[in-house]
Amino acid sequence: MIAKIRGDIELKILDSRTMILQDVLYVPNLHPNLISTNQITSKGGKMTADSTEMVLQIAQKTIKIPMDTKDGKNMYVLNA
Repeated sequence: MIAKIRGDIELKILDSRTMILQDVLYVPNLHPNLISTNQITSKGGKMTADSTEMVLQIAQKTIKIPMDTKDGKNMYVLNA
């Protein structure tokens, strides 16, 4: 798969908050969407995680992403 577009996006969270993610790659037909922890932290963002949730902090905004199980595998799933 090859990225087709690079840019910034406004991530709309289900509780009506928004967060800007910068330097995002758009890869057609890649599902689900993925967030790179390296990209977040290299730009000053912070992430902490345990067995129940991941906390993502970017530019004074905080999002809690719960742990979920899909197809027998644990992963953090952001409903946005």
